[in-house]
Amino acid sequence: MARRPRLLAPGVLYHVIVRGNHRQKTFLTPSDYQAYLERLGRYRKRWGVTVYAYCVMPNHVHLLVESGSQPLSRFSHRGQALQSKQSDTREALQYRL
Repeated sequence: MARRPRLLAPGVLYHVIVRGNHRQKTFLTPSDYQAYLERLGRYRKRWGVTVYAYCVMPNHVHLLVESGSQPLSRFSHRGQALQSKQSDTREALQYRL
């Protein structure tokens, strides 16, 4: 049975969990955490999302967010895609050394 569609409306609270591929670490250095939080702040403003709480751990992130006028998927996809891209780039650089 397929899951029911998510409620998509402004002002709804969501617990968002983002994990690395195969639960691998995506945050390896303090600058990784800082870069993620800076991006989170930028995308929060851009997509009108309110972030009430967050917990950034080495291999995943928990966010408690309130949706804005734009679909939450735009906020989530863009911010998390950039984190994955940053991790992939760093790993590719490590393998070249």
